Amino acid sequence: MPDTALVFTKNRDQVKIEELQLDLQAKRQQVAEMTLDLEDLKLEMRHFQKEYNLRVAGTYVELDRVNLSMKEYRLRLRLIREGVCRAEIEERVVSCFKSERQRLENYERDAMEHEKESGEDSNRQKLSIRQTKQIRKLYLELAKIYHPDKSAGGEQDYERQKQMMTIINRAYEDQDIDTLKRMSVESVDEIELHNQTFSEKKKQLTQQLNCVMRSVGDLRLEINRIKSGEIYQLKREVSKTREKGVDLIANLVKDIQRRVNANQRKLTDLISIFQQLSARSQPMD
Repeated sequence: MPDTALVFTKNRDQVKIEELQLDLQAKRQQVAEMTLDLEDLKLEMRHFQKEYNLRVAGTYVELDRVNLSMKEYRLRLRLIREGVCRAEIEERVVSCFKSERQRLENYERDAMEHEKESGEDSNRQKLSIRQTKQIRKLYLELAKIYHPDKSAGGEQDYERQKQMMTIINRAYEDQDIDTLKRMSVESVDEIELHNQTFSEKKKQLTQQLNCVMRSVGDLRLEINRIKSGEIYQLKREVSKTREKGVDLIANLVKDIQRRVNANQRKLTDLISIFQQLSARSQPMD
């Protein structure tokens, strides 16, 4: 009698569980990849914003400062022609442009503070004790999944795990609970699943799959939010022009500087006229 090989067939319940596990694994991979994409995007935006601020923002401030001075001297000229005394002129100029002067000073101060905070831990939030404990719990759970030593693939998978742990460590140090929540995708304990009924396995895997899909949705929303912003659109335009050998930011700075220089010449003329009128209006000894 010939030997017969035993053929094990999977029932529909087993097939369903395996499908859910594969879907969960695929979505977890998508979360990891989208998280890396988001971090790369944020880093690109920070670098571009810093470059823009260094090259452009200061020139705009200079232009605003010159324009404000021109407004002040035009008012001085009008008042002195009306016979208003110097002391009253200065009081009225200060009063009239106080809010504009304050806004300009606030802008300069905020820009300096922003630059200072960019090199510090500016993302750290004030969290409750419960949130602090939750952050640590999320961190430990994520470390179990994404630590490089947990890598089951080759060198490429190992490098991806290292990148993920870098993001997780950064989020933990910054107390960035939102990022940790979004990345928190718990793995299913195979032993735990083995001891469960089909309904229990299906329920647990479905819950985790839904959780992962929400994370995918949150990541997509965040990426789209950044890409729809004015700064990202400007960055794209700058990148396109650079491919053609044109430095859009440099051209913008030159244009603003030309306006600064032109208005500075006008301001010098206004100051000269005011000084002449002021000298004439002074009483003779």
